[in-house]
Amino acid sequence: MSAHEDISKTLEDLFNRIREERMHDVPILNPKLSVEAIGFQEWNGYWIGVLLTPWFMNLMLLPTEDCDVDWTSQDIGSKHMHVFPAGKLEFILGNESAIGRFLLCSLFSPVFEFSDHDTARIVAKSALEEVFRTPSAEDIDERDVEMQQIWDGNVPDKTIEGDPGSPAQDAAADGSNSTPEQTAETTLSRRELFSGTQRREQGSAS
Repeated sequence: MSAHEDISKTLEDLFNRIREERMHDVPILNPKLSVEAIGFQEWNGYWIGVLLTPWFMNLMLLPTEDCDVDWTSQDIGSKHMHVFPAGKLEFILGNESAIGRFLLCSLFSPVFEFSDHDTARIVAKSALEEVFRTPSAEDIDERDVEMQQIWDGNVPDKTIEGDPGSPAQDAAADGSNSTPEQTAETTLSRRELFSGTQRREQGSAS
């Protein structure tokens, strides 16, 4: 089993247990969705991917063995900014004894808008693709100016973690299991992902 398959299995096993033990009687579950770790890959000393569950869809960062970041002194629930090719995103620090500390960025919570798991998977892959896509000129509106200046190195921000020079990873969505109409209605655009209009968690991540 490869390293990314191993981390994906670890996450899926853990959050399936959480679903069965902590979330089984919680009314925010979408029974049409399953737990799945989607698109996990190495990036700048982290594992990054999308964790999909019946109660949330989150972008997730976990440190690799080579990561030199120490979160042990940070409070659970503290906020951390990371810069990606498409811009900066805010993450919340979480902890599970099985995997230690990790960062979550909420994309959808709860996840009732998804009528089936395949459509949710398409959206997850699309969101991950957007994170690693450098915006073209036509993508940039007034609200994107500050982000673009930071990206160009003109507004250094020492509080932001991460290396914006990382090459984009190919996490293209496979739409074979959903109609174009479904995908168009639910796929996250770059503006939705980075403008703060995406849904924030209304309950616990676990």
